Amino acid sequence: MNTTQALVAIGGKAQRLRSSGIGVPISKSFMRVRGKPLLHWNLLSLYAAGVSRLVLCGDTPLSLYEATFVVDNLGIRFEHVEYFQDPGLGVHGLPYQASRHLDEQFVFDCGHSLMPPEHYHELDRRKVAGNIVFSAFRPHPVNLRQPVVLENNSVRLLTCGPSFGFALAHPMIVDRGYIKNLPRLRFDVREVIAHYAERRNLCYAHSDMPPEFDVAAEYHVAISRYNKYLSDHILPNEAAYVERHRSARPRQVSEVI
Repeated sequence: MNTTQALVAIGGKAQRLRSSGIGVPISKSFMRVRGKPLLHWNLLSLYAAGVSRLVLCGDTPLSLYEATFVVDNLGIRFEHVEYFQDPGLGVHGLPYQASRHLDEQFVFDCGHSLMPPEHYHELDRRKVAGNIVFSAFRPHPVNLRQPVVLENNSVRLLTCGPSFGFALAHPMIVDRGYIKNLPRLRFDVREVIAHYAERRNLCYAHSDMPPEFDVAAEYHVAISRYNKYLSDHILPNEAAYVERHRSARPRQVSEVI
């Protein structure tokens, strides 16, 4: 991949999940699937995709403290890991808050998501100077997020009416130009989408696995898909999964979609 650094958000209150009676230890990143925190599986997949350096952002000392244990017990070693305590002003402002730690271009991910390495590669191929790249997914009807129309490789944000089947959560590969734009876009993801879509600088790749879950119905769907992916591709041999993908990484090329 051209993109070798990831900014991973590991904080948050998960209030809607907690209010539904779902147990959330510290944050969603530390919810356990197959006996390990979701952050473990997220970092394993990022590493398999070719990410070699991390900035882990938590909004409490406890989340960062627990993250060190996850990193130390991955069974793999990133070249460099930084732990950054953000001021808790929202996930969309994290690139701005952590900007001095970031490369010109980086993956922006949440520690509770699980994406195949191939999806990171697809996102990376769509990154060119000045654009941002999203993972487009089918939202749950109870939480349409930022519903969009995807047609002819363009994106149109819906302001009202039913969803046309796809949504965007947060941009997953961005650059320092994006960081500079965040204040005037008020750190609002809908303004981000509108701004970049209007200029045809918003690209996307489709995903069957949602990059986010905030409510109970989304959580159950996401965890079911994560469990299936773990069974089909990662378990029982995590080391073989990593080696298989790192040895098959694609050429470093970019294309405009």
